[in-house]
Amino acid sequence: MNTLTSQNEERKQEIENICTKVETLQLENERLKKEIRELSAKTNQTPCIPENHHHKIVLYGLTENFQEPECALYNKLIDLFRDIANINLSGYIEDMYRVGKKGLRNRPLVIELLSKRMTRYILSCKQYFQGTGLGVAEFLDVKSRKERAQMRDELVKARKNGYHAIIRNNQLYINGKPVNKNFNNIESQNEDMSSQENDMNMLNSTNLSHHADIPNESINHTFRNQRTTIQNIIPELPKPLQ
Repeated sequence: MNTLTSQNEERKQEIENICTKVETLQLENERLKKEIRELSAKTNQTPCIPENHHHKIVLYGLTENFQEPECALYNKLIDLFRDIANINLSGYIEDMYRVGKKGLRNRPLVIELLSKRMTRYILSCKQYFQGTGLGVAEFLDVKSRKERAQMRDELVKARKNGYHAIIRNNQLYINGKPVNKNFNNIESQNEDMSSQENDMNMLNSTNLSHHADIPNESINHTFRNQRTTIQNIIPELPKPLQ
């Protein structure tokens, strides 16, 4: 009996120890789960830094040769920019690649430069490429190209409706007012502008008709003093005696 009792006590103690270890592991597991949730939240809150496209330009119209070596294309660009725009790109070109589906003739060539200043300078000299069959423009990603296409469509619509519309610094202006890039409020803005113009036209026509109904005497009656004439200055001479 004593042996069985001692064995039972030992087993009971072992079970209690196991339960204690399980509780410890459960607490550790909960702590680790909490840390994982916190790390996941921090990872989701980390801002996504967009790719910088300010160092890129796009060259249109450049002949595309089949399997052209990169060194040959590099030398071609150096000679081209030197001959057309008198710009030395030696040491400024970091990367070059074509965009668009293969098989299309003369796909646009994206040129990534090392200097943002050189990028701005090339874009300021793009008029030198006119008449050469080539063209230089700023690089736009897919989202920016869609926004630019929408802005151009709205620009054409606004001008057809008689409004003054321009695109400046990637922003559409209609009658001097900037338009949101979602373009949801353009119709309402155009309606407001047209209603304002109609109100101004009605006001002007009312003022013109009002002035036309007023007689000349009332129009001439102003707060200005009457101008002195020669007759008012010369005194009247006395009549001769008879």
